[in-house]
Amino acid sequence: MSTQSPPTLLELAGRSLLSDKSRAVLNLEDLPIELFPPLFVEAFSRGHTEVLKKMVQAWPFTCLPLGALMRKPQPEMLRVALDGLDMLLAQQDRPRRWKLQVLDLRNVRHNFWRMWSGAMVDACSPEAMKKNQMLKHGPAMGAKPPLKVFINLNLTKSPLDQFLTHLFLWVTQRRDRLHLCCSWLKIFGKPTGHTRKVLTLLQLDSVQKVEVHCTWAPSTLAAYAPFLGQMRNLRKLLVSQVRVPAHTSPEEQEWLLAQLTSQFLRMDCLQTFCVDGFLILNGHLEQVLRHLKTPLEALSITNCPLSDSDWNYLSCCPNTSQLKCLDLRGTKLTNFSPEPLQILLEMVAATLKNLDLEACEMTDSQLQAILPALSHCSQLRILCFFRNHISMSVLRDLLLHTARLSQLSIELYPAPLESYDMQGLDEIQCSLPLENRRVALRQLLKASFSECKFSLWLTHLFIIVFSGVAVSIAAIISSFFLATVVKCFQRCAPNKDAKTRTRTRMTEPPARARPLATPSQRSLSERQGKALKTGRHQPPSMNRTESPQGRGLGHPLAPPIAASRSLGSLGKSLDEEHGDMGPYMVPQLNAT
Repeated sequence: MSTQSPPTLLELAGRSLLSDKSRAVLNLEDLPIELFPPLFVEAFSRGHTEVLKKMVQAWPFTCLPLGALMRKPQPEMLRVALDGLDMLLAQQDRPRRWKLQVLDLRNVRHNFWRMWSGAMVDACSPEAMKKNQMLKHGPAMGAKPPLKVFINLNLTKSPLDQFLTHLFLWVTQRRDRLHLCCSWLKIFGKPTGHTRKVLTLLQLDSVQKVEVHCTWAPSTLAAYAPFLGQMRNLRKLLVSQVRVPAHTSPEEQEWLLAQLTSQFLRMDCLQTFCVDGFLILNGHLEQVLRHLKTPLEALSITNCPLSDSDWNYLSCCPNTSQLKCLDLRGTKLTNFSPEPLQILLEMVAATLKNLDLEACEMTDSQLQAILPALSHCSQLRILCFFRNHISMSVLRDLLLHTARLSQLSIELYPAPLESYDMQGLDEIQCSLPLENRRVALRQLLKASFSECKFSLWLTHLFIIVFSGVAVSIAAIISSFFLATVVKCFQRCAPNKDAKTRTRTRMTEPPARARPLATPSQRSLSERQGKALKTGRHQPPSMNRTESPQGRGLGHPLAPPIAASRSLGSLGKSLDEEHGDMGPYMVPQLNAT
């Protein structure tokens, strides 16, 4: 059974204050600073919009992390906060305790509101009070710094949601009094009309990370390159899936790449450069890296074709001499000399922490060549050689060289070639259908399967047709058999309804009481019973009646059906003559 901790005195005080909204609004000027964060959280969770507006105007801290309270965008709460800021910006004389400079709408993972406890203590310290007094008497007292609104943006091809639409409209109408800042910008899909409008609203020098996850043509990338040049504080740039049209000439490729790389000269803080599927990079790596102003900490070139000149320049580039992360996943290195990579590892041995060579198709000889340099990377923590074809002996040497790396914590290695079969992969033969020859399994690469085509021979078609017909016939026979069995069971089953009606008739009580027969009626019934037993009964009334053939119904030569009919008429005549005899006589008649 889980027990919840009791509320603190601050929380109880905040709840008591919110119970009377008018008192809460009036007492904000005299409210202790320690009560502002818990009171704001309580008012936000309970939806006290008027209290929130007044608290935004009287916020005693430089930053209001409103986004940390929103698990998902809440347009209503954003509208309340912006209305409070509007009332504040319209005032000539701002409140005495007002210090708000940043409205943070970023949905950060860690809890900002717990961090404010330390900020509150610092704000109440004597040093902070003295600093605030110096600021009040400073020469810039009359100047009003613009309010900054921080967000993280994910721009897609779909229209903007209600939250961002209201925010951008509010910012557009007040661009002279506030700045819209974005620290992390992600673009998914091709840029649309609102993409350019959003970029014009942003303070681009506040952008620190840019990620472009879409298939862009080089011309589109060149058109948006000027926005990239205005991001002077950019620290990370990721560009993926830039395709080169087949009709693009080499001169046009050079011009398009120059439009992008020329913007690197304006970036003073770029530390991470990542390209994925950047096909235009082939043969132009030197043109890209030499325009960087500062050495890189992370370089990622994944799924990109490189030329010999690109591979050789990578080891002598001054901007790669202090790498902490090197990622070459999916870059084919089979036909390259291992010497440039060996030189690069020796150059970054003191700083490299992450090395990823997954699916580079490295051979045993290439890996053997870089092992001495790899063993000197003392700061290495993550090493990945997954999806490379290496033998058991090379893997053993690799483990011996990396055993001395004390910081290494994550290692990913492929299974050696010998582990696939007792005699090695050379013994496993695969048939190529188009060439009618057999090759070893280790010789099959991804390109080997691209030549395979889907084809059906006449035998395959016969097998498919025969299988379908056989399954259909089996289904019809099974259905017919099941139907026959069910019908037989229905015929052989006893008639339960007839049995039920018979039992009900025998056990059913008489509908009404009948009078007992008189002595004359009983003697008459006895004589009728004896006559029925001997078959010689001839009712007097019927003896005087002749049949159409000249014989009476009571004649001895009359057919049996006539006797049965005479019994029925006899019963009717008795009923008419002596009244209703009741069940006293009927059971005797029925019994015969």
